[in-house]
Parts: sequence; structure tokens; C-alpha cells
Amino acid sequence: MNKLPSIVRIDYLVSYTIKVTFDNNLEKLIDYAPFIKNGVSGALRDSSYFRQGKIEDGYLVWPNGYDCCPQLLFEL
Repeated sequence: MNKLPSIVRIDYLVSYTIKVTFDNNLEKLIDYAPFIKNGVSGALRDSSYFRQGKIEDGYLVWPNGYDCCPQLLFEL
């Protein structure tokens, strides 16, 4: 059985681009803008709020409870 990836580091770059580092040392540059829709993720349109995302238990999470599964980002 394969181990699911975990996020160990997030670096906020320009606009909604983030550099994600996984527990296997893989790094990916990801434009997060396409994931920001209405509803809970809509708060992320505010760039200062977007940068409040942090890592909890290997997931990328924001103060309002919105989170992103690491496997989704890993498979991009």
C-alpha cells in the first residue's frame, strides 16, 4: 500500500502561486487561483487572507476551515 503524501512546507510566491514541499522532498509550483471559487474558498480571493494558510497534519488549511487535500496538489 502506498503512503499518502503530506505537505511539510508552503512558500507563498507571486499572486496565488505557491511552492509546496511534500514529505518525500518533491517540490511543486502551483497556481492556486483555479481552486478559488465561491463559498468557503471565496475568502482566499483576499491575498492577505490567502497567505494565512498553514500546514496542519499534512494538509494546507485556512482559518475559516477551508482545506486542501495534499494528494490533490501532489497529483497536479
